[in-house]
Amino acid sequence: MPIGYCSKCSRIWSGNRCPVHGDPLETVGRLTISGGTPFLDDVPLARRGPDPFGEAIAFLNLAGFREGDLIQVTGMEGTLNGVRVIFIESVRASMLEGAS
Repeated sequence: MPIGYCSKCSRIWSGNRCPVHGDPLETVGRLTISGGTPFLDDVPLARRGPDPFGEAIAFLNLAGFREGDLIQVTGMEGTLNGVRVIFIESVRASMLEGAS
């Protein structure tokens, strides 16, 4: 089960959504790119569309992030071709100390 951060209640929860607010949780990790797929630690990142991984890379680059950056992603866990992924809704620089 994924673990994420709710910025409204400043708590870490298990799951995809804050049990208090129902908002998607933010997940923190190190951005890596391998074989045309972006990863948050070991979890692939995607965007909805015809090229989910390519669109995620473009989205991250447009937001100013590069490989090795510590980022905080808001999104929903899902599957793509049988692989567990996070579908990115938003991204920002991580403010959590000691993450990854």
